[in-house]
Amino acid sequence: MRALFFFLFTSLLMIACSTQNSNEGNVSNESKVKNLYAELATNFHNATKALEKVVLEDMNDSTQIRLLFQETRNNYKQLEAIFEYYNPELGKKLNGPAIFKSDIHAPERVIPPSGFQVLEELIFPVYNLEELENIEIEAKRINARVSIISRDAPYLELNDQNVIEAVKAEFYRIGSLGLAAFDCPVTLNAIEEMKYSLKGIEQILNIYSDALTTNQKNELESLFEKAYQFIEQNPDFLSFPRLVFTTEYLQPLYSKVFQVQEANGIENNSFRSPVDYSNKLLFANNPFDVNFFSPNDNQLPNDKAVEFGRVLFYDANLSVDGTRSCATCHNPSKAFSDGLSKSISVNGSPVKRNSPTILNSGYQQNQFYDSRVQLLETQIKDVINNPSEMHGNFREAVKKISSDEKYLDLAKAAYDVEQIENEDVLKGLAAYVRSLDSFNSRFDQYLAGNKSQLNEAEVRGFNLYMGKAKCGTCHFTPLFNGTLPPHYLDTESEVIGVPSAPDTINATVDADSGRFYKHYGAYNLFAFKTPTVRNITLTAPYMHNGVYETLEEVMDFYNRGGGAGIGAELDHQTLPPDHLELTDHEIGDIISFLGSLTDTTSYKSKAEYGEAISLNTY
Repeated sequence: MRALFFFLFTSLLMIACSTQNSNEGNVSNESKVKNLYAELATNFHNATKALEKVVLEDMNDSTQIRLLFQETRNNYKQLEAIFEYYNPELGKKLNGPAIFKSDIHAPERVIPPSGFQVLEELIFPVYNLEELENIEIEAKRINARVSIISRDAPYLELNDQNVIEAVKAEFYRIGSLGLAAFDCPVTLNAIEEMKYSLKGIEQILNIYSDALTTNQKNELESLFEKAYQFIEQNPDFLSFPRLVFTTEYLQPLYSKVFQVQEANGIENNSFRSPVDYSNKLLFANNPFDVNFFSPNDNQLPNDKAVEFGRVLFYDANLSVDGTRSCATCHNPSKAFSDGLSKSISVNGSPVKRNSPTILNSGYQQNQFYDSRVQLLETQIKDVINNPSEMHGNFREAVKKISSDEKYLDLAKAAYDVEQIENEDVLKGLAAYVRSLDSFNSRFDQYLAGNKSQLNEAEVRGFNLYMGKAKCGTCHFTPLFNGTLPPHYLDTESEVIGVPSAPDTINATVDADSGRFYKHYGAYNLFAFKTPTVRNITLTAPYMHNGVYETLEEVMDFYNRGGGAGIGAELDHQTLPPDHLELTDHEIGDIISFLGSLTDTTSYKSKAEYGEAISLNTY
């Protein structure tokens, strides 16, 4: 009996062990990624606990506190791809800029900054003993938030499509924010931190690498190792060869993600995202999906809708007296600006602001300098109705257009309608404006593999743009506007202290209140949307009030520290007030680089270019 019992017990034990081993061998890649993320989150939490402990117990040990701070940052970077993809809002609280903001929904409410960048400013470059209480508060706050991340990590619901997309998004983060030290602006430790971001990516891809051939695995491993070696050989943030790193390491590694994806049979997500993640070139060949930034009722407009909008754009009938069209202030020969310091109103007097380019304006989450509307459709209606701009009456303009057989035919072809409605006009004009993209500059061609497109000065200029000059922390590569990578959910506004006149000593801030016009929070006063610097050599004069005639003047303004450096000081200037100490030669290199962003190919070859410049509406 004992022998039978022992036999049965042994058999059941063997079956149980066999089942357990079988289950372990069949763990899904999704589960493995979840386990990896949970492990990294635990490491991250251990690091923040150690940091908090030292802060609380030995506040005067600044050396140890700084070392532990950097260790927590490196731990964060390793799990950043997954964490930021699934928790973008918590990511802002943990790793957002150290800037006070006014709540857009309740302007009287101030949102104070928190997280790593706040603590970084408190302990670098000088460890200020007067800030001990604030250091303690921020260390506690960071650890509390990370404890939530660690606690929730094992329960995160993952799928392969999202994991692969998160990895791709991390490459966009590295190539735009990482190379500009966006989230470590004081320590400038971005080059080391990039290594940990790549290590996090490598750990994820290794989980999926069983589907690769042996050669493919070896190539992937070798490429990561070479990228780490390149980083270790070029540790200095200011001199780091960014374009070499982007084209010879980031781009090839990005391509490997597609190889891993295809080997595992993982489809791209079906929902819209700001980046077209089927594009295998990082940053090149217009990687963005303009429909992500468009309303649901104007997605994927057909060519006929764009043509309807194109004809409307150049028609002066949209104005009350028939004297001006949209092209009056957005002249294609000037990259769709008008070349004036401030555009001229219907009555012949200057309007409040400079006329910006509308090229790539579809890739923004806000419109107008003051960001008062979100959609192009709303902006267009506002402009037509504005007494100073089109001096129009939108409804009357639509009635006038509706009586024209030409427009009836165009609208019917575009929307299969028998009569033109208000929304048809808005949708058509917006569809046309969104078609005006500009992603074929010499810089774009360089990223796509044609290294002959940039000269040495332009390459140096890009390095300065992303490094010493700090341009890339506001005008983000590769859109070069204020739409924040890699989620592209926010288009930022900045307070930079633009003067009313080009004074460099006793300047006064321009009286235009900017975003405060619509959103009355104190931190919105003098805040303006960050525009694109693509085609900037064609769109002089510069700033919202056209105060600067040349790019040299613009660079001098930033070199001095913005308004703070020329006497126009503001309590809440978001532009760092530090003098950049750029030499004339370095400024020349940056301007050379900006020239490489010029691209008129998308519209100069179209009929409207010749048609528009022949109009007497300028």
